[in-house]
Amino acid sequence: MVLIRGCAFFKHFIAIANNPGKGAQNGDNIRAEQCHVNTCHTFWSAGQTQSRGNSIDNVYALFLHTLVSGVDIGQQQGTPPTVSNVNLAGFCKKAFDIKTGFSGLNVYRSYLQSVWSLGVSNGISTSFDQCQIKFYKPDDRIPAPPFHIYADKVVSFRDCSLEYFNNCLTPMPFLMKSRELLVSSGQIEGGVIVADGVTNSGGDDLHKVQLEGVFIKCLDRVSGKKATMKPESKMKNEIIMGGEMVISSEGELAVNRTTTYDFSYIEKVRISLKDNKAVWTSAKASEYKLGDNLFSGMDLSAATSGLADVKIRPYLGFVSNIQGQTITVSGVPAGLTSGEHTIYRVAFPVYDISSRTANKSLQNVVKYKRQ
Repeated sequence: MVLIRGCAFFKHFIAIANNPGKGAQNGDNIRAEQCHVNTCHTFWSAGQTQSRGNSIDNVYALFLHTLVSGVDIGQQQGTPPTVSNVNLAGFCKKAFDIKTGFSGLNVYRSYLQSVWSLGVSNGISTSFDQCQIKFYKPDDRIPAPPFHIYADKVVSFRDCSLEYFNNCLTPMPFLMKSRELLVSSGQIEGGVIVADGVTNSGGDDLHKVQLEGVFIKCLDRVSGKKATMKPESKMKNEIIMGGEMVISSEGELAVNRTTTYDFSYIEKVRISLKDNKAVWTSAKASEYKLGDNLFSGMDLSAATSGLADVKIRPYLGFVSNIQGQTITVSGVPAGLTSGEHTIYRVAFPVYDISSRTANKSLQNVVKYKRQ
């Protein structure tokens, strides 16, 4: 029953250590509100599972490594506080690091700007409601993260905005690794959600992603369908990518001509796997851009989807760093092996504003903004 109000924290490793001792229990109903935190490693660290009913509200934070952690102190199973009305600015490497079976991570009406990754949330559930989340745009200093959030259960975004906040000029996918992913209402800037190693625009059971009435900002349209609409009878010999792109089990990429995707062959390369990333030396390095969505020509079994007889051309990852002729790709799916791969680039036509299939209204918007 501690209330922390109107305080400022500057240059602390841990600003608030909740229930840190190994034998301590019941660090409950503690509130931090109307506070300012700047240049700290962690704002709130919870040490024990019995640290429940706690909250962070109306806090302004700048330049943190982690906003809320449950693994810095104690038994690395600390229960996180609920988070509401938080403005996280500057740069944050990972907003959350949670591993507890006592509670979930719940974030409400918060603005998270320049976040490298939302981090890890292995709790009962993970939910973001009415939040605006702006990820850090990768560059030569800071490459893209291996995931934008990692959770061992369900993750939901309701009435949220997921973006890089540069008006669709960086085609970076959002890599969400979780058992299930629900995006309801709100908007997505790039229009690409990646879950379990598959790029998916429409959402369905196979890819564990559901989009329900989500505005795809870069395509100027609303996307979403119920998972039960998956065409079961047609799933034997092909994998349907969000109802738009088909990768045949017998050969090349095939596309429904009403698709919002473009695809193109780039080159054959020899890939090395290092630190969950794919790296290769390219003779066509100038043809790659940060955020390019890449597919491989190597077959993988889709047994994990319950379709053991199906082979798919898998999602390879997205370009997270370019150093001279060296290409680095993050978000590599499990089961990928080193060796020779055929590289395909898969993208929305919106990235090429001159494309015949690009949305006319979007062309006008981009032209106006450039002027």
